[in-house]
Amino acid sequence: MRILVTEDNPGDLDIITQYIKKISKEIIIDSADSLKKAKKCLNKQHYDLIFLDLMLPDSQGFETVKEMKEAIDKSKNNKSCSVIILTGMRDYDIGKKAFSLGVQDFLTKDDIDSKTVSRTIHMSDYKQHLPKKKKMLWA
Repeated sequence: MRILVTEDNPGDLDIITQYIKKISKEIIIDSADSLKKAKKCLNKQHYDLIFLDLMLPDSQGFETVKEMKEAIDKSKNNKSCSVIILTGMRDYDIGKKAFSLGVQDFLTKDDIDSKTVSRTIHMSDYKQHLPKKKKMLWA
């Protein structure tokens, strides 16, 4: 599994990276501190999952999500890539809006811990490997 963490705060990046490393040493982690750099990564590499901060130096809010989803759709190797939103705001309306834009999950930075990151990664992996012909129970 390969994960791209798009986060401009070095402290937050370090925390998320450490939690991911606890899950498996086989996970490859790349990082980008701007949306522009994240898009470049998408053009060069396949990712299974992207953690995406909503407030980056070159893009803020849901425009960040829209641009990332467009970049994923245009990319040759990342059509099935899941996006997990990272936000410092504890507003669940943000989560609802993010889901409507096609993200898999959203995490508030104050509530992130190793169990939450592990659950998110495992659910993303599970979702990507579901047989396409079967209907999900909760859909």
